[in-house]
Amino acid sequence: MGERGGESKQKAETAEQNEGRTQRGTKMASGMAEKKMEEEEGQNEKCSALEELKRTLSLLSPSSGPRGVGRPLPPFPLSFRVCRGPIAAPPLFPASPLAHGTPGTFPNNVSFITGDYMEDREPCPHDGDATAGYDVILCLGVTKWVQLHGGDGGVVRMFRRIYTHLRPGGMLLLESQPWSSYCRSKNITETAYRNYCDIRLRPDNFCCYLTSTVGFTCYRLLTDSGFQRPIYLFHKGPAPRK
Repeated sequence: MGERGGESKQKAETAEQNEGRTQRGTKMASGMAEKKMEEEEGQNEKCSALEELKRTLSLLSPSSGPRGVGRPLPPFPLSFRVCRGPIAAPPLFPASPLAHGTPGTFPNNVSFITGDYMEDREPCPHDGDATAGYDVILCLGVTKWVQLHGGDGGVVRMFRRIYTHLRPGGMLLLESQPWSSYCRSKNITETAYRNYCDIRLRPDNFCCYLTSTVGFTCYRLLTDSGFQRPIYLFHKGPAPRK
């Protein structure tokens, strides 16, 4: 009887020890889970605070260029910043003479300028600078709208300005809409209809006009897939050897 009582007591003590270990393990696991949840909540709060800070800063209009030098920088439209959040854009032009000529790195070497390119009075960064210019100019799917809004005179000014702004050896990539597309869009405004009726320089004649009148030396067809519109490559100066 004494041996049996001792065994029962030992088993009970072992069971209590195992139960204690289980409780301690459960408590430790629960504590670790709570700690992890607290860390995740803290990280989420930090991210939310940073996003809110960036959004608030993006709504502030910059008062001047870098370090207060130069004219005020135009901010992005308010709707962009509210819907899309912070948008960082580099200055369009160097802020100081010291920065002029210093090559930038992407994306700080890319700028976006809006304007009416077919109008000679619209300024361009390279106007009056014979050493500057562009290696490639893309004119994709806009000739119809230029002619409907500005007539033949508008597209002629645009072509001549493109040629002027290209460096020697530069290239123009031209995708023009077919005449049938003009017919479908002629009634969008009274001005468009009047210009449509007066158009003499049709898309089929662009290649001949650009080479014989504007000054491009040669051209070739690159593709007619995609929207089934031909894309032509025009060269200002001799075409490079293949």
